[in-house]
Amino acid sequence: LLITEFSKREIDVDGIRRAGNFIYHNYFSYEVFKRNVKGIIQAFEKYSGPSEFEEILMNFYDNKLFGDEISGSDILVSYGKSKNKKVVLISHEFSLTGAPVVLNTFAIKLKKLGYDVLVLSPSDGKAKNELKNNEIPYIVYSKLASDDFLDLILSKVDLIVLNTVVDYQYIPAVRRFDKPVIWWIHDSEASYTTAYFDRLLPRDLSSNFMLYFGGEYAEKQFLRFYPEYRGKTKILL
Repeated sequence: LLITEFSKREIDVDGIRRAGNFIYHNYFSYEVFKRNVKGIIQAFEKYSGPSEFEEILMNFYDNKLFGDEISGSDILVSYGKSKNKKVVLISHEFSLTGAPVVLNTFAIKLKKLGYDVLVLSPSDGKAKNELKNNEIPYIVYSKLASDDFLDLILSKVDLIVLNTVVDYQYIPAVRRFDKPVIWWIHDSEASYTTAYFDRLLPRDLSSNFMLYFGGEYAEKQFLRFYPEYRGKTKILL
């Protein structure tokens, strides 16, 4: 029945031809192809590629695992257009314990002094909330010590801050960049005697490393196990 009904209708061959020509010239012809290519080239010439800090975001989202997090991405992107000095602070964790809390205080102070600040940690915790409240970007990235993501960040900053002896694991990456490094150590005797940090830390550091301590006690414990650094340490209160 359908075929019979269709055969009764007059077919507008010229109309079909005109419609075909219209589609070809507007969507498939060589002239359209040339226009599209020209438009792509013009757009590419105007586009300079991702900014330095947009590149960090792209890398993060390409490789993030469950539980990884980034906060303040819009602020981070704005760093690419800023002429301020850039500082990255690496916290061994975001728990509400002494070392992460004082590092947050340091980050807030640096921001008030006009630096662009980014805080990194391999593990999550409530200490990150203070950073968010002060509009300081942070990244929780569980693979921080195991892939090239850290290298990407270190290549774009002017100063690197390590926090506690636990951050010794980032020294191989930091050593690849000739940039000033503050290693801020707060640890007690237990860190060295029960967590094996008496044998894990490097026995020599290049001149771009500055060893600072949270007090005389922390300095004394460090020098007890690493006497080769005597005369090369300072106390940062």
